[in-house]
Amino acid sequence: MTLKEINERLIQLRSEISMPDSDLVAIEKEIDKLTEEKRELNAKLEKRQKLIDKALTINANEEEKTERKESKNMEMNYRSVFFKNLQGHELNIEERALLGTSAVIPTETLNRVVERLEEHSVLLPFITRLSIPGNVTLPVENVKNEASWVAMGGASTDSADSFAAVALTAHKLIKTVEIGADVAAMAIDAFESFIVDALAKKLARAIENAILNGTGSLQPTGLLLTGQVTQIETWTATGMTYADLLKVPARLPSPYHRGARWVFNRATFFQTVLAIVDTTGRPVVLREVEGGSGFLLLGYPVVINDFVPANQAIFGNFEYYALNFAKAFEISKDSSVAFRVGSQVYRALALVDARPTMAEAFVRFNRA
Repeated sequence: MTLKEINERLIQLRSEISMPDSDLVAIEKEIDKLTEEKRELNAKLEKRQKLIDKALTINANEEEKTERKESKNMEMNYRSVFFKNLQGHELNIEERALLGTSAVIPTETLNRVVERLEEHSVLLPFITRLSIPGNVTLPVENVKNEASWVAMGGASTDSADSFAAVALTAHKLIKTVEIGADVAAMAIDAFESFIVDALAKKLARAIENAILNGTGSLQPTGLLLTGQVTQIETWTATGMTYADLLKVPARLPSPYHRGARWVFNRATFFQTVLAIVDTTGRPVVLREVEGGSGFLLLGYPVVINDFVPANQAIFGNFEYYALNFAKAFEISKDSSVAFRVGSQVYRALALVDARPTMAEAFVRFNRA
């Protein structure tokens, strides 16, 4: 019997049970038999469906693996042609077609550029990074009102919360490096590493400097630009004290303490901060337990940055500083500039803007 026939017979038996002259013993036996047949049929159907799903999954996985392999091979081929062109090698028709007219930087190389930027920058890993083409407007809370308790059955009162806007435009960031003609003899992987490292080091320093000291004119807006951070504490001209340090985290609102860190230049930290002790004579600076490569000041991580001016520091949560790559990095070459010496000039270019998104997330700390 089919599953449909079994269900129909069970419905009939349900009607027969209510009849006065029905043979209940026979009906019970038939119901048990039909129930067992139904269970076996359902088990077969379930097993059949599992086998079908398994076969489809295996096939889908194989297709996905094939697509990933083909995509990776295409990316590797494009990357090879891209750097072959940068080295000045002659391309054949197929290679020129693959490269196209735009010669977009390969994805793997772009990822390596970003990785190198993070390695060469001490602040970039902590800020908010975006990659949104064109100009960007970020909404941030302006006036904030707390939630209120309302009696059962009572109505809430609208609060005048509002949002401000932080606009990020696009400023041109360029770094060029001149390399001798012998780069044409380098292997693709070695050439890529050489170019990426040479350009990323200088680009990282430019971004790092802009995060702190950017003027906002033809470059990002830095945290130390006058007016960007309005919460300011000072230490006495005769020397920084434990009491001076305590004023800084006390000034930062509580929501921003998770993830907050200090930023000093090397001279200020090692000559002024490192020797300070608390009221019990214990050092206020401790080595970080994990890794042992950094310092904690009053329990907060310390970042040493050479672009912080002397006798200044900043404390805060750098997630509230946003940087947007309005246009991803591109790498191009020009052999005409250094034609006489047989060199080639390589250029990295990106459109970038950055600024603080929440002034109250930072406290400036200056010498009086």
